[in-house]
Amino acid sequence: MFNPGAQPDYTVIAASALSRDERVAQLRALMGKADPSVAQLTVGIRDITSRHYDQFVMPLIRQHWPAMLRDPFAVKMRLAACDLYASAPYTVLFCAPKRPASVALITGIGNRLPLPNGVLAVAARAALNVLGRVTLADQHRRIILIAAFIAVVDHAFDHCMEDPPEERGRKLHALLDGDWEPDTPELR
Repeated sequence: MFNPGAQPDYTVIAASALSRDERVAQLRALMGKADPSVAQLTVGIRDITSRHYDQFVMPLIRQHWPAMLRDPFAVKMRLAACDLYASAPYTVLFCAPKRPASVALITGIGNRLPLPNGVLAVAARAALNVLGRVTLADQHRRIILIAAFIAVVDHAFDHCMEDPPEERGRKLHALLDGDWEPDTPELR
């Protein structure tokens, strides 16, 4: 039974109170050791996100923000969108209990094959390549556009806005609603 007055039997320490090495050690302990035999699956995800970045995000950048292409942020944005923010939705797409039929078919076959992880990872990379070209176009487009949006917001929060966090949030909401005109060239 839920007891709202119960106290946890552990101590929570703010990340800011820990050194970088301590934070890295805690993160590694939480994540566990990487399995190099499945590296090809991550390569497949990065291939598909890079292709969709070129297809869906780059035309928008060229049309609406061409100056960004001459800025070091262009490299950071591509890396953040393709290798960081878009990878999580693909993990969900392949691991969710209710996957799209094409994904469920491929993962179902893979789960039944008595093959080592490395071989399955190469097969998954090939399957991702096919899926990325012939099915789920709306999902691929949404994933990479949202990932690029998150990369831009992350950059704006970290490098273009000096206000306290609450004010940054208020301004971002107002910007999205069309009620605030940015006062810095980076956000225009």
